Amino acid sequence: MLYAHEVILNELAQGLRPVADGVEWFEGLSDDGQRKAWKPPAIAQWCTPLPCPHSLATP
Repeated sequence: MLYAHEVILNELAQGLRPVADGVEWFEGLSDDGQRKAWKPPAIAQWCTPLPCPHSLATP
């Protein structure tokens, strides 16, 4: 079972919600709500690290 904030983060990660809606949602949360949404594993399971641009360069 997912918490509501996990569903929203998942939809944002999949591009099913516009980023602007995610920002508005996050800014509307209380301080405690923001901490819960940002605290791992809630955010960590939906985020993947981006490759470093330098690692993509060819010699």
